[in-house]
Amino acid sequence: MHDVAASEEELKQLVIQEGFQEYGCGFGKVQRTTEGGCSLQEKEELMREILEQEAIIEELKQSIDILKTKMKERRKQPA
Repeated sequence: MHDVAASEEELKQLVIQEGFQEYGCGFGKVQRTTEGGCSLQEKEELMREILEQEAIIEELKQSIDILKTKMKERRKQPA
């Protein structure tokens, strides 16, 4: 079984209405409990993960900058 969706504009077309009726589906406005296939809890978990990853990326950028600075300092020192 598949969910079928149509915009308000599409639902005004007789052929679309007939298709919904022929295949045993009702048509009209549906209130979505989830958006984009994810529950609110899943979205919150994903957002937490994204924020954690962004923090890690920022730390890594800072570490890279420190290493670059140290490398430049070493190159400047006489051998």
